[in-house]
Amino acid sequence: MLLKGTGVRSEAEKIKAGYGFLAVEASSAEDGGMDIDDDEEDETGLEQRRTAVRCPIPEQPGSWASSVRIIDPKTADTVDVLDLDGNDAALCCCAVQFHSRGGEVLLAVGGSTEMKMNPVSTKESFVALYRIVDNRLTLLHRTKVDGIVVAMTQFQGKLLIGCGGSIELYDMGKKQLLMKTSLEIKERGMVKRLQAAGDRVYVGDVNCSVSFIKFDASQNKFHVFCDDSMQPRHIVAQELLDVNTVIASDKFGNIFVLRAPKGAVEGAVEETVSINAGLWESGTAAVTAGRSKFEVLCHYYAGEIVTGLKRASLIAGGSEAVVYTTVSGNIGALLPIKTRDDVEFFSTVERELRLESSIVGRDQGQYRSMYAPVKHVVDSALLQSFTGMELEKRKKIAEGVERGLVDVERKINGMGDELL
Repeated sequence: MLLKGTGVRSEAEKIKAGYGFLAVEASSAEDGGMDIDDDEEDETGLEQRRTAVRCPIPEQPGSWASSVRIIDPKTADTVDVLDLDGNDAALCCCAVQFHSRGGEVLLAVGGSTEMKMNPVSTKESFVALYRIVDNRLTLLHRTKVDGIVVAMTQFQGKLLIGCGGSIELYDMGKKQLLMKTSLEIKERGMVKRLQAAGDRVYVGDVNCSVSFIKFDASQNKFHVFCDDSMQPRHIVAQELLDVNTVIASDKFGNIFVLRAPKGAVEGAVEETVSINAGLWESGTAAVTAGRSKFEVLCHYYAGEIVTGLKRASLIAGGSEAVVYTTVSGNIGALLPIKTRDDVEFFSTVERELRLESSIVGRDQGQYRSMYAPVKHVVDSALLQSFTGMELEKRKKIAEGVERGLVDVERKINGMGDELL
């Protein structure tokens, strides 16, 4: 069960925060630009530093200019910056340790040359590998690939990249990266997000939702064992909650939690063996029969595109939350409701409030169910409107939940503290 949490902005802006665990909306970029380089101190006395980060200016309209920058996390100062040559666009990067390299930490950068956005095309796509020596970037080699690379991650001592609609696994070579295996997710898709845990890979595609993939080391093959083909989603952001569960957002402003059913991996492997066919053979009966479908645990319309999702602890020693950012600069956090009593209480109060109040000028339930019915989520922005209502309406709602008025107000005002 999810609860959208306390905001710090106006009520009109709070409704844009995402349903979730406890969604706490923070702030948007109100400074009007990137010329920020000042120190602040928050209520805890910790220093917060903001530093301007500017990219090179393109030489002419329609061209690209990109740079790779190393920033010291303690001081927020730029340690080294490397401008890419020509009309190259750096699209993604990650740190990777190759087992064949002795565990040295290298920087992989995925990019394209002369890239055009509509329709998407490029002259050449590549993966560049850099060493970091004395806080300076040194190019090792540059490998040409067949598709646009916008996602990459380390996987079992190798580099896993999203190359167009496929995933490809590379090892370190002397003159270039060496492909070990690959798997096509969708012919006309584009892998947008990649995460790995153990022998599993979690893929978010720009137009065919999320896929769970297992790597078979004995055969050096990837197998798709769970996907969301019944309801294609246009993935924007994705975060792993556990080995069977992810939270993701799409380009229409929805946030959802997907979980693979129990026994999904075992069922897929058994099906593969029984019909003597591989799950990687796209379009065959083996793929359709062997793959499980996700269970949608939660679904919520946030009102704007959620561009980033990250697990984090909001307070020292507190439970984990999912912190998210939106396209307009809002920051929020989604926290889980842990007890059944809290689930019943907040759900009942929300149901009563929908009959008496609306912070969006229309039915709250319909608004939060813009593209799919809201599921297992409580809107705390609506709950917070309780304290601003007339006394008679508050008493009526308190009677509906069979609680005292003071008890209801206390629980709503302190819901963030209780869940943390």
